[in-house]
Formats: sequence, structure tokens, C-alpha cells
Amino acid sequence: MKALLIHLFSIWILLIQFLHLGICGSCNSLSKRCEMRTDKLDKLLCNGGFQKNYLNSTSVHPRIIVICQVMSSSFDPAFISNFPQLYRLSVINSPNISKFTQPFPNHRLQVLNLTRLGLVHLHHNTFEGLINLRTLDLSHNKLKQLDRHIVEHLSQLQQIFLRSNNWDCDPHLKWVLNPLLGKKLMDANQMTCGVSKYKGKPVLAVMSFIKNLRNECPKIDSKSCNCSLDLIVWSPNKDYLVPVTTVNCSRLDLDHFPPSIPSNTTTLLLTGNKISDISPLLTNPKYLDVSDIYLDENQIFNIDKLEGADWLTKFRVFSLKSNKITAKKQSNRKNLLW
Repeated sequence: MKALLIHLFSIWILLIQFLHLGICGSCNSLSKRCEMRTDKLDKLLCNGGFQKNYLNSTSVHPRIIVICQVMSSSFDPAFISNFPQLYRLSVINSPNISKFTQPFPNHRLQVLNLTRLGLVHLHHNTFEGLINLRTLDLSHNKLKQLDRHIVEHLSQLQQIFLRSNNWDCDPHLKWVLNPLLGKKLMDANQMTCGVSKYKGKPVLAVMSFIKNLRNECPKIDSKSCNCSLDLIVWSPNKDYLVPVTTVNCSRLDLDHFPPSIPSNTTTLLLTGNKISDISPLLTNPKYLDVSDIYLDENQIFNIDKLEGADWLTKFRVFSLKSNKITAKKQSNRKNLLW
């Protein structure tokens, strides 16, 4: 059922784009020129770029302009000022276009389709002049980040499409979780990360993990630990995602374990502190699933109380180098380091 709903949603998205964004395959069949559609006298189709001879024409008043197969690496949107009645602009199927030469001019444009270009970066004021813009399609580009101000400043914006880009999935993209801004994302569930450690993972899930990690990262007596999301992997049955997290509280002059650590913490670094009591490994359920714990250079004298603890049956690395342990029971565990 879930797969069917996702498939139907994808079809719905494509239908919206076809009906509202002016994607027109016939543009590809034109030679390098512009021509008015005979069946729709208000639509101008341009292959290879916009032809300047239309700028001074008194007989051409298109409400829709479709431009495709542009070979240059940049695109100048200033020409739309010559068409005040323009309602929809599509610049599509031009992977060489990586940037705009200037921001879009002040205009009443309502639908802007910029799909299947090669855009890598957009300045925060790129669309600032399009105060009536309602639909913006930036899908199938090479964008790594999108400034939240681009979405915030477009007060009339109702729909934005962002799938199939190379999203960095760093904290700058956290605005996708904002209820007011995120509801405008029509294809949020199809957005995936492009960076190697999160590559192919859903943007919404990754940003949720990052947000939760920031909120749960320990702060002890005004001293902050450093928390990092190292990797995200699928569960064995591939039905949910599992974050691989490191919490680094080393050299903060701590004399006790942090009372709480983020969910799904895999590695905990407590090197170079003044910790002597390791009982939280027995009593605090937050530590039960931590695989690697580094307690080097602390003030631990004895670990006998851990004998028989559930945690010892699960850990991967337990490092106690440069402590003051005097009585060491024999252990054949290669991952117990002291």
C-alpha cells in the first residue's frame, strides 16, 4: 500500500508539472529559433535561447515562454521585462546553464520552471523581484544548498519542487522541517542527499536526525560536547534508517558521565577528564547501546563492578588507557584496552 501511494504521488507531481509549468517536448524539435505556437497564440517557444528580435515586436504578446536547449553556461533573465503580460516562463533541458547573470527583474510572473538545468548556486536575491511568483520548479539541477530566505521572501509562493539535486544535507537546509516553509515543498519526500556519507538518503530523515542530535547534544556546567552524525545506514530489513553518531566530551574537565546522551549514540569519547565512577554504564539506560567508549586519561581505579553487566556483552571498544587501575582481572577481550 505504501509503495502504491508513493507511485501515485509521483504521478500527481508529474501531472502538476505538465499542466502548470509549461514543459513541452515539441520545443526540442525546433531548429535554433523562436516561434509562436499556431494552436496557442499566447505561447512562444524558443530553441537554443531567446531571440532578441522578439524584444521590439509589437505583435507578439506571449503569456507563456518556453526556452530550451540553451548552450551557454549562464542565462540573463532581464528580457522578461519586455513582456509585462508574461504569466509563465520555462527555461528547461539546458544542462550547461549553471548560473544567472543577474537577479530576475521586478515582474508579475507567477510560474517559473527551471528544471533540468545545471544550476549549482542561487543567490538569496535571485527571485526577489518576482513578488507574485506562485510556483517554482528547481528540480533536476545540481544545487547543494538553498537559502531559506529565497522561500521566505516569496510571500505568494505556494509550490516549490526541489528533487533530484545534490543537497549537502547540512544544518543550512534545516528549513525544510519548518512547518510553514516545508508545506510548500511539493516533492519533499523525493529529495535525497548528495554528499557521500548521506548519499541517496531522504533529506527529511537526515535533517530530522541532525536536528535531534543538536537538541540532545550534552551540555554540562556550561561546557558543550561535540556531536556528529557520522553515517546513516538502513536497518537489516531496510524498513527504517539508523544514524551512526559520535559524541565527543573529551578534555572538558568532567568528573562524571553526562547524565544524558543523544539517542543512537554509537561512539562516546570521554578522554582526558577526571571521571572515576563508571557506574552509569550499569545504571543509565542511555549507555546500554553505545558500542565504543573511550575513557583514556581519567581517574578510574577499578572496573570490577562491571563484571556481568549487560553492557559488557554488547560493547565493541572499551578503552581505559592511562588510568589508575591497580587490580585488573584477567580478560580475553581484545576490545578491552587498558
